[in-house]
Amino acid sequence: MRTIHSVDLLPLRFQKSLEWSRLNMAQGLHDLLVAGEHSGPLFTKLRAINSAIPWTLIRNALKLPKSSLMLKTLENLLFNRMFGNKSLLQRSVGSTGEVR
Repeated sequence: MRTIHSVDLLPLRFQKSLEWSRLNMAQGLHDLLVAGEHSGPLFTKLRAINSAIPWTLIRNALKLPKSSLMLKTLENLLFNRMFGNKSLLQRSVGSTGEVR
């Protein structure tokens, strides 16, 4: 299998299929988050989930060289209850409520 470092080096048919995929993905996200019937509440819930996730800690955990240590750290971030509060997973699920 060859490694190509740029989309511009791909054959034209593959470039077209990537462009088609990007446009369809953008249209789907636009319909879901902007133009859809329930887009307002859904977007608000996604923002709440995003604000509850400690992205810096997750990024640092993913940089760990040993995969077993990385998985253990990510597991601790998701499931441990720090300072008696709810775990990250509990907060994420709890902040979403129900999408109607």
